Amino acid sequence: MRAVSEVAEAVDDGLSADRSARTRRDAARVSELVAGGFEGPAYKVFEDELCGEAWPILRGMLREGRLARIALKWCAERGLPFWIHPDDYALLRSDPGARDEILVDVVLRARTSFRRKALVKGGWNPDYKQGRGASCLTTYFVGQCIWKFRRVYTRWAKNRQE
Repeated sequence: MRAVSEVAEAVDDGLSADRSARTRRDAARVSELVAGGFEGPAYKVFEDELCGEAWPILRGMLREGRLARIALKWCAERGLPFWIHPDDYALLRSDPGARDEILVDVVLRARTSFRRKALVKGGWNPDYKQGRGASCLTTYFVGQCIWKFRRVYTRWAKNRQE
């Protein structure tokens, strides 16, 4: 549960409005987007805004090593093999180009799973009452990005070796 709190903390630190205001805003936005089936121009604008809001948070988390640490923890909890080479940790902390290279792929992959899981299947719940309570859509999206990190990093690291 601590890793989930870390995601929420990173988003809270990166965004100006308080969490409950963001959650209310997001609930209203989802209500508008559901009529279009989470497709079309209005959804595209929403998705672009979401990615734009999450990007600096994700870059910071990757630079600090927090994104990788959470991904490792989530994988270990589920018995998924995952390891990050110390040289890659150092590179991702020091090289903005390497961070961006990974994050572009992470964000592109997360957009699809976010739409399906959070919106279409209703996985995001603005009335969630456990733990820290409801999170905003940006927190949910950052979580999806962390889940995609394992596969993206593994491919990126393999390509670097070749």
